[in-house]
Amino acid sequence: MHNKLNQKKKSDIAPKDITKSFFVSLIIIIVIFTTSFWFIYNRQINQINQEHLEQIESQIIQAKKDYLKTAVDRTIVEIKQIEEFFSNKFPSDSAYVRSQVKKYIKNHIRQNTLVDSGYIWINKIINYEGGDDYAIREVHPNLPETEGQFLSTHTTDIKGNTPYLTELQGVKKYGELFFTYWFKEFKTDQISQKLSYAKLYKKYDWIVATGIYLNDIDTLIENELKHDELLGHKRNNLTLVLIGLTLLITLLIALFYKKHLTKTFRFYTSEVEKRENKLQEINDSLEQVIAKRTYQLSESEKRYKAIFRNNQSIMMLIDPTNGQITDANSAAVKFYGYDYKTLTSMSIGKINTLPTEYLSKAIQSTAKTSSVYIFKHKLASGEIRDVEVYSEAMVFEEKKLLFSIIHDISELRKTKQELVIARKKAEESDQLKTAFLANMSHEIRTPLNSILGFTDLISTPDISAKQQELYSKIINSSGEQLLRIIDDIIDISHIESNQLKVSFESVSVNDLIKEIASVFRNTLDSKPENSVESHIYIPDESKDYIIETDTLRFTQICNNLLGNALKFTDEGQIEFGYKTKYDELEFYVKDTGCGIPKDQLNLIFERFAQVTRNEYREGNGLGLSITKGLVHLLGGTMSLKSEIDQGSTFFFTIPFTGVIQVKVSKSKELN
Repeated sequence: MHNKLNQKKKSDIAPKDITKSFFVSLIIIIVIFTTSFWFIYNRQINQINQEHLEQIESQIIQAKKDYLKTAVDRTIVEIKQIEEFFSNKFPSDSAYVRSQVKKYIKNHIRQNTLVDSGYIWINKIINYEGGDDYAIREVHPNLPETEGQFLSTHTTDIKGNTPYLTELQGVKKYGELFFTYWFKEFKTDQISQKLSYAKLYKKYDWIVATGIYLNDIDTLIENELKHDELLGHKRNNLTLVLIGLTLLITLLIALFYKKHLTKTFRFYTSEVEKRENKLQEINDSLEQVIAKRTYQLSESEKRYKAIFRNNQSIMMLIDPTNGQITDANSAAVKFYGYDYKTLTSMSIGKINTLPTEYLSKAIQSTAKTSSVYIFKHKLASGEIRDVEVYSEAMVFEEKKLLFSIIHDISELRKTKQELVIARKKAEESDQLKTAFLANMSHEIRTPLNSILGFTDLISTPDISAKQQELYSKIINSSGEQLLRIIDDIIDISHIESNQLKVSFESVSVNDLIKEIASVFRNTLDSKPENSVESHIYIPDESKDYIIETDTLRFTQICNNLLGNALKFTDEGQIEFGYKTKYDELEFYVKDTGCGIPKDQLNLIFERFAQVTRNEYREGNGLGLSITKGLVHLLGGTMSLKSEIDQGSTFFFTIPFTGVIQVKVSKSKELN
């Protein structure tokens, strides 16, 4: 019985039947292949031809555009050459000379023609807003009867295009443009599409333009189509011959190897039978191995779960496809503050503060290779903690998951940031101290040298009384300068240690401003060759404001700002005044000096810092820092605006307590 089944099986797969089916299948495959090849080939050729025609058309139009632009640009160059010729010959810029130049230019353009399609023409713009008389025709050699006529932006051609409106809008916005419209050909009644180029000559408000017809493009394209069609017929015939030869050669080779194929099929049929029996034996052995390995894997998973649950480190399993937390150990439940059921029903995106798109990229990257990230995780209490996450892909219960171990590094990062800030502050402090000592050494040595030097000179017996008086003044001035330096150092130390006391009293703003300005003006007048003017600004002389402030410290603030403005203003003016701002008065000192670079605006109020450009300016770098500290003590704020080579304006505010009316004479001026 078994032999009969084997014989029946062999008869079912006789080599003759196999070869017959093989040849039929081969013929079908070849027919399908040749048909598909023919279809794809023709489609590709048609697409190439279409792209070729579009490229030719684009090249022709571009060539015409280049031709028109060259003609107009050449004409404008000639206009400028004519103007230059007349300006050299007739230096006078009278209206008569200008009219004669324009007249000569127009006559010149009437004779400057284009061979292909007409002339250069000029439209003079009267109204850039359009309308029925937006322009007038100045020159048109092709249509001389239109010269002197008004043009309307409402004019349309047979296709509804508005060429004059398009021309006006184009030159108004871009200064030049290409545009198309339909127009009657010269010396014929045929209306064809025309390509024009117009360019604005702003000096005269002239639109210089020219055009060329596009009716020759269709003829060129048609000739190219005929040429492509002829080439296509030749390619098709050649392709058909090659396909026929391929079919014939394939069939001849198949018939030649028919017997060999039959023997080959018979051999492989018996081999397949033998190998099927061997594969069955191998399959039985593999099933036994798999059963054994499955048991071992089950035991391994049990051990893993025990280690995972009881580990002190925070651990979670995450589904990389959707970010779902599939499992978490006791340490994770305790750290995040959610119960186990809530935590394992959440997505990691609810905990991780990273934007969704960046978090998805991190998960996908981890799914490919292990990685370590620094994230911010949100706890159930709303607290944000910095964490270091080590993740690696693993297969658990036949599903790919991400195994993550999480370490809380919030305190570590906080400590590190504090150390960085402390180190930066220490370095800055060290640099400031070094700069301050060097600056103080110079600033103190300068007046001391003057005092010592002129003290020696004044003791010389043969000096005159006038020289003695001069040396005394220099010694006195140097002593005052040294005293100011010491006062600045004392003031900044008192401000820094919050030991500076202020005494508030009610003060009239207008009187105080005028008094400070008067002293400053006397300082300017006493300087030889002074090129700086001073002005004060009081918004309303009929109103005076009462402020509660320390008069001495307020005066010190104003004098510091005025002195600083004078130091950096070689010529121009310094303005001092105030304006009302809500429930405060905003005082300001504005100069026309060298200005402060934008990248140094934040440094100007720092202690010991000086913001200068190339030249040296004396000073210890404490004035503005003291000024800002005094403003804060008086309950105000301070700011500044500055531009290089334009000057600077320093503002400070002081709260005011009331307004009083003051009668002021009309003849009174503030200067």
